[in-house]
Amino acid sequence: MKKPRSWKQYRSTQCGEVALRFEEIPCSGRFKLGLIETGRQEVFAGYFVWMADGLNPPWVGEHPHSLRLALHAAADEARSAGAFLECAGLDQQWYKSGLSANTGYGSLGDREEAIHLLARSRQISENKN
Repeated sequence: MKKPRSWKQYRSTQCGEVALRFEEIPCSGRFKLGLIETGRQEVFAGYFVWMADGLNPPWVGEHPHSLRLALHAAADEARSAGAFLECAGLDQQWYKSGLSANTGYGSLGDREEAIHLLARSRQISENKN
């Protein structure tokens, strides 16, 4: 018997390690981010951010227009499990431009280099000189 195909699919475009904190205990997890596609023709339906620490069920955030808002949704799920993300994309000074929109990269404050939205925020501030 043929398994029915899910109409909603996550297509990862990037993956890596993300910095987390439980209470005051630093740890790390894995992340994937990318596009949500739907239907037989795999039509674009939005963006997703998936994160896992290996102990809890994965946290997934989705948004139809913004990768950063998908990150905020995933961060809210993680927070409900007692985990706090330490990443640049949650900083109020992180922003994307028209050229970097939904690539995962943007700018943070007055820094000139591109910074990934899941780059560790403490490491960025420590290297700022």
